[in-house]
Amino acid sequence: MYKKIITDLMEYKNPQKAKQMAKFFQAFEGGYGYGDKFLGIVNPDIRKIVKKYKNSVGLDDIEKMIKSSYHEERLLSLLFLVELFSKAEDKKGLVDFYLDNATYINNWDLVDLSVYKILGQYCLDNDDYEILFKLSDTGQLWKERMSIVANWIIVKNEKFEILLTLSRKFLSHKHDLMHKAVGWILREMGKSSTDGYKALLNFLDENANVMPRTMLRYSLEKLPIELKNKYMRK
Repeated sequence: MYKKIITDLMEYKNPQKAKQMAKFFQAFEGGYGYGDKFLGIVNPDIRKIVKKYKNSVGLDDIEKMIKSSYHEERLLSLLFLVELFSKAEDKKGLVDFYLDNATYINNWDLVDLSVYKILGQYCLDNDDYEILFKLSDTGQLWKERMSIVANWIIVKNEKFEILLTLSRKFLSHKHDLMHKAVGWILREMGKSSTDGYKALLNFLDENANVMPRTMLRYSLEKLPIELKNKYMRK
């Protein structure tokens, strides 16, 4: 099945688009995606492959894809894994697979399109968030981002303390991609409910004066202008 899936995927490759994507995902020396390779395949076309093969792909196929040097093939593997996870009885096995292959989940889109649907959902279902705290302690950018973005589904289910604890931990993080991730999920918490909104304001009251500016701006995006001005002045 793997060869058939990849043959179909390659029909969408676009060398010109590949150059643009390599620049966008900073696959140049000194960039956060240094060394990555691109085929120039856009997400809607990748999702066409997912739709076509989601009921026939196996974990052995996914394992081959996730270890590919091509970014789009790794993304395809993760979208297939999300589909498997949603209907699997052995969800722990798929969580272990995700974590065992985390080294290949090495750009922000790969993290963001998969982690909350797999790790976040698993932690929520089991009311156990130890995985996220362990990821947050690795000192590795993409694993740290996983620990935050997994909270997207968690905060939508009225559980805020995990995000708040991790957000405090990352206030002094050096990387802009973590500032964006923390601010984004804090914003989503504020949108989730009245209690989430209150939790966001409490967090901002406590931390706005020490938050990196990008993190702060992202977290404020859905607030009224008077509150934005208040916190930006801190």
